[in-house]
Amino acid sequence: QRYSVRLHRSEDAQMTSPQQSPSQDDLKQQQREALRKAALEYHEFPTPGKISVTPTKPLSNQR
Repeated sequence: QRYSVRLHRSEDAQMTSPQQSPSQDDLKQQQREALRKAALEYHEFPTPGKISVTPTKPLSNQR
């Protein structure tokens, strides 16, 4: 059987971790927000015909 473990950051863990400058934290937060917005947009407006058959070898008739 497979088990997955999810770790949650608590306030205590944040206090004991090395402190980063506010600009790095702001940058990470902006990156997370940009990724979140991109994911929401991707799922809200999917590409039509996203599932397709793509040949991996040259196609030719057997005749």
